[in-house]
Amino acid sequence: MTQADIDAGLRLCRLSRWNQTARDWARFLDGTSGRAIVATTADGHVTGSVATTRFRRWRDDAGVDFGARPPILVPDADVAWLSMVLVEPESRGQGLGTALLERGLASVADVPVVGLDATPLGRPLYEKLGFVEAGTLTRLERLSHAPVPAGSVTGVRPATPGDLAAIAVVDARATGLDRRALLAWLIEGAPDLAWVHEGPAGIDGVLLGRPGHQFTHLGPVVAPSTGVALGLLRSCLASAAPPAIVIDIVGGRASWRDGLEALGFTAQRPFTRMYRGDGRPVADPARLFAIVGPEFG
Repeated sequence: MTQADIDAGLRLCRLSRWNQTARDWARFLDGTSGRAIVATTADGHVTGSVATTRFRRWRDDAGVDFGARPPILVPDADVAWLSMVLVEPESRGQGLGTALLERGLASVADVPVVGLDATPLGRPLYEKLGFVEAGTLTRLERLSHAPVPAGSVTGVRPATPGDLAAIAVVDARATGLDRRALLAWLIEGAPDLAWVHEGPAGIDGVLLGRPGHQFTHLGPVVAPSTGVALGLLRSCLASAAPPAIVIDIVGGRASWRDGLEALGFTAQRPFTRMYRGDGRPVADPARLFAIVGPEFG
């Protein structure tokens, strides 16, 4: 896929009622960690797509957990993320989706661990390809103009570009990954949606987001507690308050989901987080309340 194919990628998204923008597609074509592949007919018509993103893992100098020190990058340990598997309606049922998946996986064959977020429709295919369930996610949406009062959690403030290093450490503790480039891209694209929480030891919570075709997409949300996660969300909504919002929340957090529903969020659809391969990054997933999105992990 090249920059010239972005309009075709957007067409595939609109046909499937997906939320991605041209900027999202361009992220896969930045020449560094991302890559996208398209299927075409003989005359160049784009019929399908798949994308991958590579991440490096973090660990501290003890090799086991993050503690309070900045992580050290492990250059030879990678995780790949598979996404954007799209096939136009007229070309479905011909094995094109499977072929695209296989091409995507072949492009990251050197990576020991591959992850993805599967829809219920796609999960059986991923299981046949060796992916196993690692958790559940639910997409919630809010279609409301009702104002949200700012939360009462102290320490919540808008993020600044100077916060990126601390945000990357907070994110790494929750995911085990070096996602500095992705986080910087999110902050640059929607600074009004970027919020942090400062605790006694410094920044320990973050909420970011990005604009979409139909919905503003919030995530990731990383926090030391449900209260802080909700405080970040309330502050963001009180300040920006876009009329249509989606957020992909991690399963098993009843009080977090209850808090979202109290703010007018309702369930849209589920996803299953899946991995193939051994050696997933060491992390503290209890800190992760919402993911960036199935496109980016």
